[in-house]
Amino acid sequence: MNTARKIESSPYPPFRRQSDRVDAVNQAIARVEREHASRRRRLTIMLVAAVLLIVVNGIVIVALN
Repeated sequence: MNTARKIESSPYPPFRRQSDRVDAVNQAIARVEREHASRRRRLTIMLVAAVLLIVVNGIVIVALN
């Protein structure tokens, strides 16, 4: 499942000041973080589930000995 999208060429106006560049970078970072929030949440849930499974397996192994 490839959910990648083509990045727009330049949705931002020409830069006149350093603060314009900083604002453009901040907007791009915010957009990427928004687009990947659901994937990050899903990976976090999977990681927590894997850790819990390992802990439960460890408890079962110790209990059986």
